[in-house]
Amino acid sequence: SAVAEPSASYGPVRIERINLTNYKFFHGEFNLAVNGKNLLVYGENGSGKSSVFRALEYLVKPRFDSIAKERNLFAEDGDPQIEIGFSNGKEIILDSDMTELPQAFDFLHGLSVFVPMLDYKKLLKVHYAPGGNGDAVNIYGMFREIYKDYPVEQGRKLSGITDFNLYFETLKRIVNGDLLEEINKLITFFDPKFRIQQFAFRVETTQDGRPEPIVTIDIEYWDNPIERYHLFLNEARLSALAIAIYFASIRRLLGSLKSDSLKILALDDLLISLDMSNRMKLLEILKSEFNDFQILFFTHDKELFELYKAKMDW
Repeated sequence: SAVAEPSASYGPVRIERINLTNYKFFHGEFNLAVNGKNLLVYGENGSGKSSVFRALEYLVKPRFDSIAKERNLFAEDGDPQIEIGFSNGKEIILDSDMTELPQAFDFLHGLSVFVPMLDYKKLLKVHYAPGGNGDAVNIYGMFREIYKDYPVEQGRKLSGITDFNLYFETLKRIVNGDLLEEINKLITFFDPKFRIQQFAFRVETTQDGRPEPIVTIDIEYWDNPIERYHLFLNEARLSALAIAIYFASIRRLLGSLKSDSLKILALDDLLISLDMSNRMKLLEILKSEFNDFQILFFTHDKELFELYKAKMDW
């Protein structure tokens, strides 16, 4: 099963405005004019910035639970509504009666493929070992989720391959090919001393006899292989590793699309564990590698907000 080649034929679409009514934090109407530009949002915890981020998440879900349960606590008789306008003249209105995106918004359907929404919890999947044991972290589930809609030959998605061995080999080929080069390029922005040698794929048998697919990361530090990288690398390098994997995957998945797409990158409090020098390195990645994306950056860190505000066009 061949992996589909990336396409450069898509066109970018931008968000022009976000209007929220009685949704989560916002009682009554809240109107945010973005005008197709990058958006930098500062707000302390509980000030509504995450409500804007959560509203944007509906754009990446073809199907979802009704927003009725997310009505603002003080809006006793006012139904919640999310309205987003785009640079191609279209606008989408989500209300309590809807549980899927309307069909007429083809330029949104690609978002479910490359899911450009990242927060700190997603990053943890790369290096957090449940139970804190010393075993290698299995990121198979993370890759399975990220690449479920990746197109393979004959118009199929990766998740549509029913033969497990073929599926496993195809996933292995995807992540150990051009993607691995892209990830290591992004890691270099943070720290050129460590790199991913490969994503190691294997299948083990559980105690009850079931096969368990396992994907681990083989890391080199100063050209030396590192056992249990999640215990060896400090938190800043672990965050850099996770950001590089997700960012490279988003670019790779976007490149697989064959049509126009809303080309955004939404980041919510992504840099909790990065010091200021690494935060500046992330800004360099956004400016050099994502300069054709509309970046929506949310933070509760006032110092970071002031620093980023002066360093990029928002």
